[in-house]
Amino acid sequence: MDAYRLNKLWWFFGFLGMAIITGGSLMPSEPGPEWVPNFDKVIHFTGYFISTFYFQQLTKNQKPILIFVLLFAYSGAIEIAQDFFPTRQMSLLDLIANGSGALCGSLLSIKVLKKFLLKVDGILSDRLIR
Repeated sequence: MDAYRLNKLWWFFGFLGMAIITGGSLMPSEPGPEWVPNFDKVIHFTGYFISTFYFQQLTKNQKPILIFVLLFAYSGAIEIAQDFFPTRQMSLLDLIANGSGALCGSLLSIKVLKKFLLKVDGILSDRLIR
């Protein structure tokens, strides 16, 4: 089985991304551009699309259902936590956008770009590690 040469770096970026999602989800929200209806749902979808795709790539698609369930549950926990912040509120539509993004990211990782991160790792590590 192929191994990531920059494994620690990839995990660091994954958890950094989740910290950004968490912070963005708990901070006061700003309205998006008027020309993009439901901009916040686009952000929710995109964040969980990228994170699910990324972590499935990082785990080489070995446990795609587990990754999907963990990230969807995490998004649910954040939605619940938002009810404890005066500037945020829990939203079922946000949870649906998160789950839809996670599902699409999962399918892209499993069906289309199966070894994308492995290829990126090979290219970068060849240039960084000599």
